[in-house]
Amino acid sequence: MSKAIIFIYLSLSLGALGLGLALVWRIHRFERGLIKENLRHIPIQTLMDRLIVILSAYLYHLISWRYINLLERKAAFLGISVSGLKVYWGQLAFSLIAAVLILFWGFNFIAGLLLWLGVTVLCFVLPLMYFNQQAAKRKQGFLDAFSFLLDLLALNLSAGVSLNQSLKLANTHSQSSFLHGNVQQLIQALEQGLAVEKAWKDFAQRCDHTEVDAFVFAILQAHRQGLALQQVLQQQARQIKLVIYTAAEKKALALPTKLIFPIVVFIFPITFIVIAFPLLYGMLEQSF
Repeated sequence: MSKAIIFIYLSLSLGALGLGLALVWRIHRFERGLIKENLRHIPIQTLMDRLIVILSAYLYHLISWRYINLLERKAAFLGISVSGLKVYWGQLAFSLIAAVLILFWGFNFIAGLLLWLGVTVLCFVLPLMYFNQQAAKRKQGFLDAFSFLLDLLALNLSAGVSLNQSLKLANTHSQSSFLHGNVQQLIQALEQGLAVEKAWKDFAQRCDHTEVDAFVFAILQAHRQGLALQQVLQQQARQIKLVIYTAAEKKALALPTKLIFPIVVFIFPITFIVIAFPLLYGMLEQSF
């Protein structure tokens, strides 16, 4: 590497360092001003936190807040406390470091650009893939357990038991630890005097499932209009069972297609070897 390129890298590094120090030095101006609502939950403790807050205030309209909210919602679903803004800036910093390393290693423009784009996409996609994988593990068997819970609720309500007591009784027979925990939080929220609509909406947000959203909407509609909950629960249970049966039928229909590759690669060659070996052995024995 030539001395001119080294001098340019050092100049850029010193310039970035000076810019960061200048921004931190001016933090008191932002503390006195109005900081955006999305930045208020970030504790300003370290130098890095202050730098993140200042840069976010300057570049507020260029930040993907939808991605940050999605990241925080998926992390909260798994019980992980994560600052989506810090993760976002960390991903941007990693992408910048990758760009500098690609330039340092001397890739040509097209190859370097493609490599940098691939690294950046992976940097932003991998956390979401991890959260989705962990959420799928936690929600395994959720629909079956939820359908069973609705049947128990309808049975208890038909016997004249109140909704809160029915939830308690049905939750003792829950077949999913994930559903059991969310229903337990719903019961505690209702007992502590939280508004009914707020408690049920929080329950739907924690479960993060379309069938639960439809069920909560029906429950709230019945609560507002004074409808009988037994019919609503039975109808929702039937709908969920239909969804489960449809998904199982799709998996069964897709099974032959999935079996083609292992049959062709593993079973057919072994079958041909077993059939052809005695024939070849007899032909070779007759020829000699």
